[in-house]
Amino acid sequence: MVRGVEHGQAVRHTSGASVSGANAGVGATQTTVSWSANGNNGRPIQMQVRIGGGGWENVGNDGSRTVGNGYGQSIEICGRVQDTEGQTSATRCATANTGPGRSLRRT
Repeated sequence: MVRGVEHGQAVRHTSGASVSGANAGVGATQTTVSWSANGNNGRPIQMQVRIGGGGWENVGNDGSRTVGNGYGQSIEICGRVQDTEGQTSATRCATANTGPGRSLRRT
């Protein structure tokens, strides 16, 4: 699994978002992205994600989604947390990849 990275480290912050994307195997046209809000630091929060260049959407604080519809796709997920005061955490991003197509072998 590929994790969101900041300065070469896996991103896991209290009161911040973490995101990850899986690399699918050969012949897979879909893969999975996931997210976690990592705690609320005492205030109610809302997890937000942006998948594949779309707009920001409110989601549950922990979750995943199946994405992709073809071979060799690279799909970015970005996540952030917003609290009730409107403060937004740093945005974290990761990439998920669908698998390469099957190669035909002649015998």
